[in-house]
Amino acid sequence: MISIDDYRKYTGSTGGTSSTGSSSSSSGTKSTDTNEQFMSLLLAQLTNQNPLDPMDDTEMVNQMVQLNSLTELQKISKAITNMSLTNQFASATNLLDKTVTYLNDDDEKVSGIVSGITMANSKVYLTVGDKKVEFSEITSVETEEA
Repeated sequence: MISIDDYRKYTGSTGGTSSTGSSSSSSGTKSTDTNEQFMSLLLAQLTNQNPLDPMDDTEMVNQMVQLNSLTELQKISKAITNMSLTNQFASATNLLDKTVTYLNDDDEKVSGIVSGITMANSKVYLTVGDKKVEFSEITSVETEEA
């Protein structure tokens, strides 16, 4: 009987999520391909099993449940990552037209007004002057006094 570890070696799957920000349609296809590969491998195993020592049905069902759980956990992880990114973007919109401070490459404090927000490679960037600053690098925000 194939184990989940053997399956991962066969398919090259680690069960982790990609940090490249791939689109949901391609990850859905990848998940489907992975399930199809597992089923093909399982079918080959059933076809070529020893009739005097058949495969344990319980073990087969357990592995199918593990595969389904792994697939669902990957979907949940991706959803949480997307929610976090959306939350960062929403928080960043509150910084538009505000003065922020960040540390530059020389560890010097730099301040400027946020004029734009972009999202790239699963990260949120603020446009401060002519620089793109990662949202997580902002060290302080100043508000105008009324």
